[in-house]
Amino acid sequence: MHFGQPLPICSHFPQLRELLSLVPTTSATGWKFYETLFSRCIHLHAAGSEAFLASCSQYIKEALGVTMKLPAEGLRFLLLAIETTAAATGPHAKHMQRQVQPLLEIFGQIVAHKFRPTKKKETSDYKSFVDETIKSYGTYVSSCINRADKQKKAVATEDAQTATTVEAAQDVQPIDEDFRRICKIYIGHSLNYKNPHALRLLNVAISHRQKLHFDPDEVEFVLSSYWKQLYSDIAAGDIAALDVNCLELAFPLIIGYKTKEDLLVLLRLLTSEVQGLPTPLSPSHRTELQNVLTILSFIAKCSVSTIKGAMINKHF
Repeated sequence: MHFGQPLPICSHFPQLRELLSLVPTTSATGWKFYETLFSRCIHLHAAGSEAFLASCSQYIKEALGVTMKLPAEGLRFLLLAIETTAAATGPHAKHMQRQVQPLLEIFGQIVAHKFRPTKKKETSDYKSFVDETIKSYGTYVSSCINRADKQKKAVATEDAQTATTVEAAQDVQPIDEDFRRICKIYIGHSLNYKNPHALRLLNVAISHRQKLHFDPDEVEFVLSSYWKQLYSDIAAGDIAALDVNCLELAFPLIIGYKTKEDLLVLLRLLTSEVQGLPTPLSPSHRTELQNVLTILSFIAKCSVSTIKGAMINKHF
């Protein structure tokens, strides 16, 4: 499973329960097996995995029952399956997207039940659930918005073909006030630019801020929080020690959507740091210079319009 061509295990074991009887999840080794199964055998060898993914959906539905409370094992399988199928690329991407939809519908039911307005819970309880499930929530929100848009277009067309599409899409999650409320709960409990899943969710929310009623004050509050965290880490020391992938996501998100003032402040900080460096450089000053070069590499990946916006800023 780790080397060479991925084994088509799902073709030989099309039912999840069959594998669970052979490889239980009672140990870390068992979960490692299933993580590898999804990341290699299914993600890289999608053909032949349809029956297995369908059995995963059925297994999770049965575990969910009428209580809408999924055991830890079932939730972990659900998140693993969503993460694998949603991340599919290449020739199998469209095929895998069809497989992920039933899983997302189950995920949506669990989330809606957890955050139902009729039952108030402690903030810590919400926080722990958000931390556990945010890796799939961004995918869920994006899928719901896209499906709602397609349904709206199908209704507007009103021909035989789209009528069938509309009929089949009656179970599409509406983008209503409850949906928007839950989305903001997730964003509020994941204010951490070092979390790539939080960055993805925020990017989706800002891109669709009109549909989600994500007003400018709320956007400003979230991005200001991210900026303070990022600025604090920049001032603290070696940037190279931070997660480069998160930094590459955070820089264009903050600079591109917030204000050009933030980029201006950053450029002035970098200028003052470079001008203050002595010659020859000490080890600590070399780290400072490396920080400057690292940040500039991130800025270079921002859109041209963002950079130009800062250049023509009246305070620049």
